Amino acid sequence: MLRWAAIFLVIALIAALLGFTGIAGAAADIAKFMAEEKGKARRNQAINVDNSASMVVDFDGDASTTYYKGKAVHHQMLSKKSPVDK
Repeated sequence: MLRWAAIFLVIALIAALLGFTGIAGAAADIAKFMAEEKGKARRNQAINVDNSASMVVDFDGDASTTYYKGKAVHHQMLSKKSPVDK
């Protein structure tokens, strides 16, 4: 994600130097969005008093974490790539 933020930051700087203020502003906004990583969807769910689960959906894959009494007891990464894509 930071790689994309850097790319859009460079685009914003070049556009600003060339006088394309609209493009520069849009590219800067995209760079800020990518750097803050607000693109990740998060879901937290309480299972009972002691247990909860968290799911993070990302562009590269998903991550799931299970908590017991506030401490992470299991973390799993799920890739969106199939074994053939490797």
